[in-house]
Amino acid sequence: MLTVFYYYNVKNYLNAGYDKHTVMKYVRFPILGGPTIYLIAALLFFVSVYISYVLYALVPFLYILPLDEEVERDK
Repeated sequence: MLTVFYYYNVKNYLNAGYDKHTVMKYVRFPILGGPTIYLIAALLFFVSVYISYVLYALVPFLYILPLDEEVERDK
């Protein structure tokens, strides 16, 4: 739910120092990627439990790592 609020804030209240298109791309990735990776990990549970553990451990990094960087503007 907090990801949806973050998406809304980025879409409507983004600082001028950031490129809106790039930031929106990086915001959409965790929203769609997290649940997709969880689904894949749940399905791979029948193949190997350890692969599922690795995938479950990778998902929080989608939300923790900063993917948006401030763009330098020419003055």
